[in-house]
Amino acid sequence: MAPAAAPQITNITLRGLQTGAVTTLGIEGSDLLPNPRLLLAVPIASQALKGTATASRIDIEVKLPPSISSGIYPLRLANKNGISNAVLIGIDDLPQLPFAPRLVKLPAAVHGNLPSSDTLKTSFSGRKAQRIVLDLEARRLGAAIDPVVELYDSRRVPVAYSQGHSILAGDARLEAILPADGKYTVEVHDILYRGGQPNHFRLKVGELHYADRVFPIGGQRGTETAVELIGLIPPAARQVRVDLHGALADIAVSLPPIHGLTGTAPRIVVDDVSEVMEVEPPAGKLQEVTVPAVINGRIGKPGEEDRYRLLVKPGMKLRFDVVASGAGSPLDGVLFLRNDSGAQLATSDDRPNTIDPGLDFTVPSGVTSLVVALTDLLGRGGNDYIYRLAIIPADRPDFSLAMFEDRQLIPAGGTAVLRIRANRAGYDGPIKLSLPELPEGVAAVANEIPAGATDTLLSLNAPSGMTPSQFMTRIIGASDDPKKPIQRLAMLPVTPLTELQPWLRSELAVAVTESGPVHIAWEGSAAPLPIGNRHPVQVKVARGTGISGPIRLSLLTTQIVPKTEDGKQEDVKRALRLDGTAMIAADKGSGEAPILVPADLAAGTYDLAIRAELLSADAKSVLATAVTPSRRLQAHRPFTLQLAGPSVIETKSGSGLTGKLRGKVKRASGFTGPVTVTLAGLPAGLSAPTAMVPGDKTDFELSVAFPDDTKLSALLKIKLSATSQIGPQQLLKADEVPVTLQFVQGGSPSPSVR
Repeated sequence: MAPAAAPQITNITLRGLQTGAVTTLGIEGSDLLPNPRLLLAVPIASQALKGTATASRIDIEVKLPPSISSGIYPLRLANKNGISNAVLIGIDDLPQLPFAPRLVKLPAAVHGNLPSSDTLKTSFSGRKAQRIVLDLEARRLGAAIDPVVELYDSRRVPVAYSQGHSILAGDARLEAILPADGKYTVEVHDILYRGGQPNHFRLKVGELHYADRVFPIGGQRGTETAVELIGLIPPAARQVRVDLHGALADIAVSLPPIHGLTGTAPRIVVDDVSEVMEVEPPAGKLQEVTVPAVINGRIGKPGEEDRYRLLVKPGMKLRFDVVASGAGSPLDGVLFLRNDSGAQLATSDDRPNTIDPGLDFTVPSGVTSLVVALTDLLGRGGNDYIYRLAIIPADRPDFSLAMFEDRQLIPAGGTAVLRIRANRAGYDGPIKLSLPELPEGVAAVANEIPAGATDTLLSLNAPSGMTPSQFMTRIIGASDDPKKPIQRLAMLPVTPLTELQPWLRSELAVAVTESGPVHIAWEGSAAPLPIGNRHPVQVKVARGTGISGPIRLSLLTTQIVPKTEDGKQEDVKRALRLDGTAMIAADKGSGEAPILVPADLAAGTYDLAIRAELLSADAKSVLATAVTPSRRLQAHRPFTLQLAGPSVIETKSGSGLTGKLRGKVKRASGFTGPVTVTLAGLPAGLSAPTAMVPGDKTDFELSVAFPDDTKLSALLKIKLSATSQIGPQQLLKADEVPVTLQFVQGGSPSPSVR
């Protein structure tokens, strides 16, 4: 009997929820029962099924507290069998209604689907001089349409028009002052009348307020920051205080709830360095800033150039990074770096994929101050021409974390394995991983990326008998340096949908389910991986009562597999993998998972786990899967080189006494292959000397001499290397040993004997 499948959402009747009120959502999909409940990353005051529920359709009443910030959120459905995919919804304090030909009461958010070649129309009654905002969410909710919104009066005269704005991720929004009392028509269509799928949208209509920008753009972590909202906001609501204690730098921090605000509120960028606000300096002076620091300012009027005097130290390697357009500012910045006399030292305009400038600069010897200047390329300015100029050490240690799946199912008594990757930038120490929302009983194993490593297989283990539960969490990585702490969130890869909504990339949905029909255990100790050899692993499997069927085994690893020569795909022959198709027969409870360790695998630590797939009797379909907790194994070379004499030798070009490198080939147990010792890194045109060490020997002596016409520097630093051919395209290598050749001129060659 196959386990029940996790729920899957295919459609939602409304793509929004109202705060402080009840909204009824119709959810369509598969395996929605039994006992479904909605999951959000924000609190849900109450939820209850309404009417008749089936496995493919439920209606659920949802009440949200009024204290939730407006914005776009992922919504999931959970039951005892798991947790669903995420669908995006908008949350604000507007009534949520299906799209209809007439809107009886404003404000409202109406929901519908836009046929690719059609135009949808709705209408409302308006008053003369009434300010109306039409804000359409489609691309922000994952739809594949390029929306246009048009507003007409009762005579069919156009009042306002809007197509997609970059600051709205391609969605449309218009604002209009109505010219007269009467009926107004809203039309929605795709700009080319050929929108794709999905085609859902959410249109908000009324005297709405919105904020697209915030000033300052950022704040220092561990502080409380006052910010000004920039947009269509009542004056009394423009000043907001934001708590940045515990904030992480990977994603900007959301604002506290603001009543009456629609759409996603701007977020606050966070850093660890001091934040400086632009001030008006005394006449003839420049505002002084000690670096590292972040400067928050605005180009307040056309033609303005903001200048700051930076207090620096000679030799500092600094990175200048401007955020303006990336935060919704209309500023097209140009950055200048000058000395105190006004001479230009460096400049920057656009960078790849952004019109925001930035550059790296090393402070020259004897220089203790610089002048940095910023202006708009087109000489524009105004209240919303805001910027954030970060001046930080270019070599500041850092890292980022990536995860590759957004949900995990853990069977009670079993394991889920999630790969986490570190992209290091100057920090090579260990990275400790934590999941702050893990429920009691669920344990995280292999929750550290070792020093120098890039990946780990994070194992989440649930104890036997644990009651099914579902929760949302995040994965936080922390450095081990208390003097310079670094904390980063594991983030999903960027997609067009999340590029402007990065907070959607940080959530991990986890469900503990009932015990699965198959379990697998890795037997024995964690023996090292022999590079270039076969490593047998014994596994034990257990099937549930009444369950039968063969089991197919496969390997999960943290190895980053090299690409084929064309760079288009992974080179399977160079991957850690199982030898052939490893199977456990239907009547067996144990078997072997023989791991092939490629000959060119880099020595070091790797995380591995064995996955079991329970197959149908005909072995054509997978009924269930299970995985072992990951193990961290050391990959070691079957032989190493060790010098028995000095690493610096005198070698002659010509006749005379020849210099020699002497040493040993240290063999691991079981390795008896012949080893070739040679020199690597010699200049082109020189043949490398070689010495063969038979399988039953360890000592070697490598004679080093070159022709008399060899022209080389007095000292040449190269490498002593050793290889062993164990099969076609299977070459084992030892770690290379640095050596130095000291060249002296030898005698002339002996005359040829005729």
